[in-house]
Amino acid sequence: PLLTFALCPGTSCSPPLKCFHGENFENELLSSAQTYLARYTHTRKRSDVLEVRLPLLLKWYRHDLGHGSGNKWLVSIANLIRGSKVSKAILEAVDNDCKVVVKYDTYKWELGWMLQES
Repeated sequence: PLLTFALCPGTSCSPPLKCFHGENFENELLSSAQTYLARYTHTRKRSDVLEVRLPLLLKWYRHDLGHGSGNKWLVSIANLIRGSKVSKAILEAVDNDCKVVVKYDTYKWELGWMLQES
């Protein structure tokens, strides 16, 4: 599932372009996922509903992250960015059976890739 965050089509909302190294490949993949999710994932609490805003890329590859239906895939995302405000909000909402609404940002097709330092 982490390969989703290593693929860079060169658009302004895609994961950063990065060179990966064989000896530390898994950790670098995890770092890329965390960097991408920290930048593009947001939450907003409204009364008893948690709104989660995600990049459209995650909708396209939801089943790679999901391990099933329901909120399990959101928990997978939250676990990747454990300790962040977004992670805490998602895990708290799921634990408390709060209603969660997922909205996706528009995919920006224009060129605009970033280079992530190794």
